[in-house]
Amino acid sequence: ASYQLGSGTIVVEYQYLHDQAQEIAAAYNLPIGAWLVLSPEIRYRKDLSGTKEDETVIGIRARIKAHLEVKHNLLKGNE
Repeated sequence: ASYQLGSGTIVVEYQYLHDQAQEIAAAYNLPIGAWLVLSPEIRYRKDLSGTKEDETVIGIRARIKAHLEVKHNLLKGNE
């Protein structure tokens, strides 16, 4: 789920891996210029298999947007 707030977006995500783990995450995606998005986030993962401890991770992700421009020249006849 996501919700626009100010110049960024709040994102909440839930994942379930059958008999392995459940994870819930919340982040605030904040665009910085045209190429960079900073996302402070918190993630909580509950282990369902019993092999690992539950964990909470707090951090900041940085994503750089890359644009790829492809030009095609269409030739007709002998051109």
